[in-house]
Amino acid sequence: MPYRMPKAGSRDEPATGSGVITELPARIESSATFTGRDPQQELQVRRAAQRILIAHLCTPFPDEMHVNAATRVTPKDLWKNIDIDLSGATLVDWYLRGAQVRHANFDEAQFYGRASFLYTRFSGQATFENALFMNSSSFASVQFECKKTYGISFYGTRFLHDASFHEATFSGAAYFNNSKAMDGISFSRVKFLEPAFFSYVDFTGSGDFSRSSFLDGARFDESIFRGRVSFNEAALRGEVSFRKSHFSETISFHEATLDSDPAFDQCEIDVKDDQNRRGWPQSLINHLAKE
Repeated sequence: MPYRMPKAGSRDEPATGSGVITELPARIESSATFTGRDPQQELQVRRAAQRILIAHLCTPFPDEMHVNAATRVTPKDLWKNIDIDLSGATLVDWYLRGAQVRHANFDEAQFYGRASFLYTRFSGQATFENALFMNSSSFASVQFECKKTYGISFYGTRFLHDASFHEATFSGAAYFNNSKAMDGISFSRVKFLEPAFFSYVDFTGSGDFSRSSFLDGARFDESIFRGRVSFNEAALRGEVSFRKSHFSETISFHEATLDSDPAFDQCEIDVKDDQNRRGWPQSLINHLAKE
């Protein structure tokens, strides 16, 4: 049977993941969807539901010890390595910090307000396919450990504001195909231990991959880079491809390390700043020479 979250303060549930969280607390979620509820009241009950869930998943940091005593739990009551299925959920000011989760399904979820998964560890599958982030989002220092095919997937995800994966680690293949980043996205100092897939992505804002490590190749085929994109000091190993991609602003590979020249076949390049051509791969220089 699916795991049902206990009422605040309940000590009947195990601290380790033997079940699945499939919804926000039933007693709160049902009232939140009651016909005719005032929007402000609905917002408050949703936040209350999330606080109960997050309190059982996150070890409080020193700056969070002021949390409401009604939702505070002791270390023995924390739920670790549990499964979360909040696919299709509406989440407001989501703040999952330092949690230990096994499998997580946020497919088609909608995040309103800021969303944070800072320092969270996903030991199993973590999928955010077709999810929508309406405001700033952070996956900084998150550990994605699943090595199954499509086990780490942001396929079709839309980031309408800035997003950060700074210093995150992807132990398995990472899928960002068909996603959209509207206001700048950062993968600085990220470690991709297996192939990374960024094909058909619309980078409307800037794309920062500086000092990132691609240890088993990366594909950016048919993606659109409308803003600045930086691979400064990045390590790009294995096969790297930008085939049929479009660059509208500057591209920078300053002091990047590459095993071999990336593929830029049939690319459209309309860069506006020649000074960033220093350190470009020879294949990119050759491509421009043919135009």
